[in-house]
Amino acid sequence: MRRDPSLPESPLAIPRIEISGTPHNAETPPAALEQAITPQGSHFLRSHFAIPQPSETSLLVDDTGIELSELIELGSRTFAVTLECAGNGRLGMMPLPTGEPWGDGAVSTAVWTGVQLRLLLERVGLRDDAVEILAEGADGFARSLPIEDALDPDTLLAFEMNGRPLSAEHGAPLRLLVPGWYGMASVKWLARLRTLTQPFAGFYQMERYVYDAQHPVSRMRVKSYVVRPRADETVALGEVHAHGWAWSGFAEIERVDVSLDGGDSWQPATVGRPLSPHSWWPWEIAFEIDRPGRHTLRARATDATGHVQPCESQWNRLGYGVNAVALRCFSVL
Repeated sequence: MRRDPSLPESPLAIPRIEISGTPHNAETPPAALEQAITPQGSHFLRSHFAIPQPSETSLLVDDTGIELSELIELGSRTFAVTLECAGNGRLGMMPLPTGEPWGDGAVSTAVWTGVQLRLLLERVGLRDDAVEILAEGADGFARSLPIEDALDPDTLLAFEMNGRPLSAEHGAPLRLLVPGWYGMASVKWLARLRTLTQPFAGFYQMERYVYDAQHPVSRMRVKSYVVRPRADETVALGEVHAHGWAWSGFAEIERVDVSLDGGDSWQPATVGRPLSPHSWWPWEIAFEIDRPGRHTLRARATDATGHVQPCESQWNRLGYGVNAVALRCFSVL
């Protein structure tokens, strides 16, 4: 078992919120999202087909077969990564788009261990005219990745999650892990990698995971999540503490601002450090409330490239990239 002692222990799993049975899709429950690390048993699940039967412990790279044991000998890296489903928050769009009815729980953070994809590509020999790497899962799902992202040192062929071997539902024995991108790029049950000299035009590349014909879904948009106060929680009059997470697939989180008056004014929260460059950033703030009743807290994150959460998400027919300012309603007595 491999584990970075500087990372916090993964807490016990809390049952997920079931979205669909076959294929199996489920959200991380709010109580599990309070933790910096999400247990395997609470981490959200996104599947497009049924979980495949246990596959061979080998990976086909173009025409070369690589045993999992050989792959591990190339050396491994371990770090925390926040993954978000591209459809997370879809239920907040009006009119309601098609697709799985995700609330706000299709996001999680886990500690992943794997081999750098670029080491494997260098071992088998990468063509000079390669433009993409196609990843094919044993379930039939296939997505390609631009060559520059495939060669990123943090793109992994993951075989462990939170210090334990991958479970079947999370893609065992091997999956792709692409930090910063929405979860569709991290192909599970990885069976084959192919070098492409022309862009891939498969269904899940051109017909799904696109905002429109000209704009494919790629990196996670800047976003925040309110952990506390919990939804519909009742707190005491006086000083109220709020905290949560913020993340972006484009850059570091630069600031998180919080509003209690509908967005007329904003107060800066204190932003902490993430567990790794690819995991969510903690934020917290304390404020005085001297009026009992119902209140609404808004949280707005900004990343270092200047991307700011909008008041409303841009609607699209498949409901991807929902990143409107986070809202949390609570009561004060």
